[in-house]
Amino acid sequence: MKKLSWRQSLVGIAFLLSLCVTIVFVVRTVRPVIYWHYHHDEPIRGWMTMGYVAHSYHVPPHVLHQNLGLPDKPPDKRPLREIAKAQNRSIDDIKTLLSAAIVQARQQSPALTSPPTNPDGTGLSITDQFLGAVLLYGPPILFGVILIASVGVPFPISLTLVAAGSFVKQGEMKLAPVIIAASLGAILGDQIGYGLSRWGGRSLIDRITSQLGGAAKIKRAEAVSRKWGGSGIFFSRWLITALGPWLNFASGMARYPWRRFFAWAAPGEVLWVVLYVMLGYIFSDRVQYIAEILGNLGWAILALIVAIILGWRLIRYLRPERYPVETQTTEVAIRIDL
Repeated sequence: MKKLSWRQSLVGIAFLLSLCVTIVFVVRTVRPVIYWHYHHDEPIRGWMTMGYVAHSYHVPPHVLHQNLGLPDKPPDKRPLREIAKAQNRSIDDIKTLLSAAIVQARQQSPALTSPPTNPDGTGLSITDQFLGAVLLYGPPILFGVILIASVGVPFPISLTLVAAGSFVKQGEMKLAPVIIAASLGAILGDQIGYGLSRWGGRSLIDRITSQLGGAAKIKRAEAVSRKWGGSGIFFSRWLITALGPWLNFASGMARYPWRRFFAWAAPGEVLWVVLYVMLGYIFSDRVQYIAEILGNLGWAILALIVAIILGWRLIRYLRPERYPVETQTTEVAIRIDL
C-alpha cells in the first residue's frame, strides 16, 4: 500500500471525522421521523399563543382560556409571554396553569392520554422573544429578522419561518405577506453581505469573524464558491442554509459577478422561504420538531459533502501510479531496435 505523507494522513483523519459527524446528524434527523407519532406534544414556550397550544395538544381552546381567566371569545391571540406580563405572572406560572388544564381536558377525553411536556429551565429565551415579536407585529418584524440573519447574525430563522407557516395555518397571519416579507428580507440580506465583502475587503470580514466567529465557515464557503459557482450559491440558499451567509461573503471577496450572484441567490431564497413556510403550514402543530429536523438535515448534508470531497482526495492519494502507455511503447521499440 502506498505510504501517505503527514498532510495526506490529516486528510484521512478529517475524512473519518466528517463521516462520523455525518452519521451523528443523520441519526439525529432520522430518529424524530421514526418516532414521529410519539411526539404529540411540544414543550410550551413563551412565543406560543393560546390557539397554538390548543392546536398542538389537541384540546379545546376554551379550557385553556378558562384556566387563565381569559374570555373565550374573541380568542386571545397574544403570545403567552404577553399574557404573563398583563396578569403579573411569570411564564412558568402560565405553563403550570396550562399544563393543569391540558391534564384535566385529557382526563375527560380517553383518546388523549399523553401528558403535557415542558422545557427545562425557566424564563424566556431570545428565540421566544423573536417569535413573540413576529406574532405581535407581523411581516415587518419578520422582514427585519430574516434580513439581519441573512447578513450573518445567528438568529433562529428556520424556526421563525416554520412558526410563521403555523401562524398562517391558524389564521393569525396571511400567507402572501409572510412569503413576500421573508423573501425580500433574505434577498436584501444576501446583497448586503455580498456588498460588504466585495467593497469592504478582507480586513472588514476578518474583523467581523474575529468578533462573531465563523472564520472556518468563511474558508469552507470560499472553497464552495470557487468549485461550484452559481449552483453552489443556489443550493446554499435552501439546502445548506447554515453556509448561505458565509458564501455571500466568499462570493463578494472572490468578485463573483453581481448579476450572476443575484440571479442564482434570489430564486434560491424564494424557494427556501416557500419550502419552510409551507412545512410549518402543513405540520402546524409540531413547529419545534420540524425546525429541529430541518436543522439536523442541513448539517448532515454539509458534513456529507465534506466527507465526499475528502474521500475523493484520499482515493486519489491511495490510487497506484500508472505509467503512460506511450512511454512503455517507446521503451519497447528502443529495445527492439537495439
